[in-house]
Amino acid sequence: MCDTVKIKELYPEKAEELISLGQIKSYLKIDFDEQDYFLNEVIATTRQYAEKFLSMHLVKKIYKQINIADNQRKIALIKTPVNKVMEVFIISLSGKKVELKAEEYEFDGFNKILIYRQDIFYKAIEIKYMVGYENINLVPSPIKTGMMIHASSIYDRGDLGDAIPQSTLNLYQPYRRISL
Repeated sequence: MCDTVKIKELYPEKAEELISLGQIKSYLKIDFDEQDYFLNEVIATTRQYAEKFLSMHLVKKIYKQINIADNQRKIALIKTPVNKVMEVFIISLSGKKVELKAEEYEFDGFNKILIYRQDIFYKAIEIKYMVGYENINLVPSPIKTGMMIHASSIYDRGDLGDAIPQSTLNLYQPYRRISL
């Protein structure tokens, strides 16, 4: 049995950031525009650092994952944590794409899809799913505050330095997902 996974990020336009340019400029007490490009990069960088440390996506992203495996009944979703499963298709041996109804599969809440439909033999499964917070206002304030402190540290030093500030790590710690 061949087991191959292909993942494609859908709608790859720039994600809405958790911190706005106006918020970071206010936090840093900056009232000029010459460094706006740099500050936007700092905002994106601190979000990426936070996502890596927390082991979770913070902004909404939609992925399409295709698993090429004969009649596989349990599919692990690679990008995590999964917010919701949007569509599940099976691709039959003849190449026909069939959308599964909600009662024909189950999302187990642990980033796995369980396929119940047994009447079609298939060679691949295509799953469209969303990760991250659907609304950035739902991201916990300590995470946003940690990002502001980290952004301030980057701005003050002018580079990324060696580490995320300890005060930021302390704010992130309760939200960190342990990944094995």
